[in-house]
Amino acid sequence: MSGDTVHFEPILLYVEELGRRALVARSLPFCSAAVLPREDLLVLVDEIRSSIPIVLRQAFRIVDEREQLLAQACSEAARIIEDARQSAERLAGQTDVVGAAWAAADEIRRESEELLPVQRRELLGWADVMLRQFEDSLEGAQLTVRDARAVLADPGRRRSGGPWQSSLPSNGGS
Repeated sequence: MSGDTVHFEPILLYVEELGRRALVARSLPFCSAAVLPREDLLVLVDEIRSSIPIVLRQAFRIVDEREQLLAQACSEAARIIEDARQSAERLAGQTDVVGAAWAAADEIRRESEELLPVQRRELLGWADVMLRQFEDSLEGAQLTVRDARAVLADPGRRRSGGPWQSSLPSNGGS
């Protein structure tokens, strides 16, 4: 509100003066009418007229300021409500995302717990097959080494069909 203050006192004082003059006015004989000095009455009416526009301007200014304040308050309230709504939506969205993430994590953990025994059996089976193949390879290599050692220990003894036979020189060049 501006620094102007509404002053109704001058108007009220003029109206009081009119009332006082009407009370002290000279009465006409045989009726309730009174005689007021025209000049004094017109001066008071002019004073009231000149005071009313100032008071009305002040009243309109007050009403305008009040409406501006109300508009600002409504705008601010709408902004606060919108901010709160957006925050609530974000929080709800985050809550939904977190809830969905936990649900997905629980589902993945449950599935992995169900698959773990199956995968363990498959892994153990695969490892057993690989170790059996390795064992067979080692046994074949061991037999080859044993045969080669036997040939070295007894050159007359040859194993037929061995992979190393063609690469060994024969005795006496036969």
